[in-house]
Amino acid sequence: MAVEGASHGMFSDAEPATAAERRAAVVIVLASAALFLVCLPFAKLKLAVVPAFIRLTRRR
Repeated sequence: MAVEGASHGMFSDAEPATAAERRAAVVIVLASAALFLVCLPFAKLKLAVVPAFIRLTRRR
């Protein structure tokens, strides 16, 4: 049973975000975008073959 106007812990969608929370969100988005752009040139880089495959079926 929900009580109207009650705050339930640290997550509350009833209150608007503060300036510090908005600033933190923008920093996180920009850092994620920067990391994506840094990794972009490596997208077509082929990885080395790893011959450590263990066959799970029995050979006859």
